[in-house]
Amino acid sequence: MNIKTLFLLLIPSFSFAQEGYPVSDIPAHLLVDADVVVRLEKTIFTIQADGDASMEETYVATILNEDGKSAAVYVGQESPFVKIKMLKGRLYNANGKLMRSSKEEDIQTFGGAAEYEFTDDKNLYLAFEHPTFPYTVEFKKKTLMKGFLGIPSSVIQSLGVSVEKWQYQLVAPAGFKFKWKGQNVDLQSKSSMDGRNVVLDWEAQNLPAQADEPYSPYHRGIYAQINFAPEEISFDGHKGDFKNWNTVGRFFYELNAGRETLSAETIAKVQALTAGKTTQEKIAALYRFMQENCRYVSIQLGIGGWQTFEAQFVEQKKYGDCKALSNYTQALLKAAGIEAWEASIFAGGEFAPDCDETFPDPNFNHVILYIPSENTWLECTSKINPAGYLGTFTANRHALLFTPEGGKLVKTPPLKPSDNFEHTQINVQVKEDGSAAVQYQALCGGDRQEMYRSFALENTQEAFEKQFAQDAPYLLSKLSKLQVTANRQTPDVTLVYEAETAKYGTLSGKRIFVPLTKPRPVKRSLPANDARKIGLKMTDAYALNDTFNIQFPVGFEAENVPPNKKIESEFGRYEIQIEKLADRVRVMRYVEIRPLEVPAARYAEVRQFLLDAAKTDAVQMVLIKK
Repeated sequence: MNIKTLFLLLIPSFSFAQEGYPVSDIPAHLLVDADVVVRLEKTIFTIQADGDASMEETYVATILNEDGKSAAVYVGQESPFVKIKMLKGRLYNANGKLMRSSKEEDIQTFGGAAEYEFTDDKNLYLAFEHPTFPYTVEFKKKTLMKGFLGIPSSVIQSLGVSVEKWQYQLVAPAGFKFKWKGQNVDLQSKSSMDGRNVVLDWEAQNLPAQADEPYSPYHRGIYAQINFAPEEISFDGHKGDFKNWNTVGRFFYELNAGRETLSAETIAKVQALTAGKTTQEKIAALYRFMQENCRYVSIQLGIGGWQTFEAQFVEQKKYGDCKALSNYTQALLKAAGIEAWEASIFAGGEFAPDCDETFPDPNFNHVILYIPSENTWLECTSKINPAGYLGTFTANRHALLFTPEGGKLVKTPPLKPSDNFEHTQINVQVKEDGSAAVQYQALCGGDRQEMYRSFALENTQEAFEKQFAQDAPYLLSKLSKLQVTANRQTPDVTLVYEAETAKYGTLSGKRIFVPLTKPRPVKRSLPANDARKIGLKMTDAYALNDTFNIQFPVGFEAENVPPNKKIESEFGRYEIQIEKLADRVRVMRYVEIRPLEVPAARYAEVRQFLLDAAKTDAVQMVLIKK
């Protein structure tokens, strides 16, 4: 349920330019670190006295290279409440010469026809391609809205994009109240009157590009933007008070209240499933019942993008979207005497946009469920998660609870390094020709088990084996066993495999150079960058606890074994201990990678820690024939 999805549209205004946009007119400093130069972006959002709205936008961008091609694609979305009245585009070459104007047939329209989607929304795409860089595209669009749930935010600048001129104009009836907030840009508003309307203007220009660097802390590469939070909204006959998070949550609670009624038959099933169980056991049983009997289908019909279908709809149809499945699970829990609340959240993506506690801008796209008495969260669209596990999809971010007392902004629990673990026992039989047989057993938890759980419960064995062979850290010549056992009560899996590889060690005369951790290497790294400009954010945190038993070929002994080593840092820890025995070595390794967010000035420190760990992990021992 993306409250802002309707409004994430770039929309043009008025007529096309009389002349093109020659690249030679771009100031030289705007070409530095840029893949795209936004020549002009102008938005006019007008709120009518009756609560309807319209939006016009112009977007002109010069694409400098292959990495900037996405700026030549314009996307809009229609629904029963949003109609695109005009969408046009033009393409210019580097000299500003008009190469092509769009035609009606150039606009591609896609609806929700997939198995997991049932919607009356339509997505409109208009795209230009040109064989030679640079080139310029100009798009214009006008949209009419029947009511609105928010004032659309505007991306002023993305990473790798410089901006010549950006403008945003808001026209609203006098007395209309809202808040606004800029990110990473100095903005001032100018106010004027146009009859009974207030006209507010914001402008930014001459913004040099910020390089698009790995592990940027910015969601979807959005560097600078402006957000709005109206105090009142009107949508499909529903008026809402959005002055603060409490009133926003109250609006959605009331919009969805009274839709949790179940049939007597289902209530009887609930009683039978939960009889004699503890609260946690009841939650697990009902969650599993929902997973086994329902599937996810995105339903965005009419107001259904914001208002849930009733519990009996899911009960009868055996499917629902995130809101409907959460509401149905809430109804099951209620029948068992367990109170639960729905919560809006931004799901997916490594760096979801966070919420400001003082700025009620409900930029959410998903609904999950919270059980306050047990401090337990449920992801109701998953058919494979154990109860209480949110995973990387929604962990460690703000959610807005819908309660009878109004909205409550809370944070979902993070996945700590100790949650994301792998405990492995690996036996390697090295052979005289450098080949090896590997026996591998691992207990994986948290985000380290998500991929394996998905393969075990949602894919065929054949598909799993194919993917496993592609991802293996060495070329497999034979895979004789591959088995994953997923724990349905806790977020962990057991992975077992047996394999052979024709090239494990490297032969050199009567010696074999044998890597110590090849079946489970640590290779996390960052590219060299002495001029890093933006901060570094890495959220992938985990802990590895591994034992490698490496058996020598008959007639060989260890000529050289690397020393033990320990690397300590605030960013993590790496420790390796090597025990030399008569016919083998035992390697015990512990690795902890912690989440971090540091300024650009500390990039080199983080890179050096990862480099030191990877370098130590790549050490080899030397075996020699007796």
